[in-house]
Amino acid sequence: MTTAAVDPDQLALTERIRTTRDAIGASQAQVARAAGLTRAALASIETGRRRVSAIELHWLARTFDSTAEQFLGDAGASPDVTLLIDGLTPAQVSLLTTYAELLVWQHNQAKQRQEKV
Repeated sequence: MTTAAVDPDQLALTERIRTTRDAIGASQAQVARAAGLTRAALASIETGRRRVSAIELHWLARTFDSTAEQFLGDAGASPDVTLLIDGLTPAQVSLLTTYAELLVWQHNQAKQRQEKV
């Protein structure tokens, strides 16, 4: 029996999706519904049993008020942030990134609430 090679980029992507969802305190069902997916599809994506398609990543990013590039790790960090994360493990960087995305999401939510007033 042959085992498939584990794609580290795919694992990082699924981890970013799961940790972002966890960070905002949303259930798989809530995020899946908002993104136009089934809960089972999101669960399979988050566990790595299923790859996320480009359009699904776009839908998920939009649900998290983010971009696909941020989930793919292509957003690019500023030099100051790069100095701060030097020496951190990939898991710590991922957690820090998720927290930063949460702060941006919260800021955008507050901004939207203010615009409605």
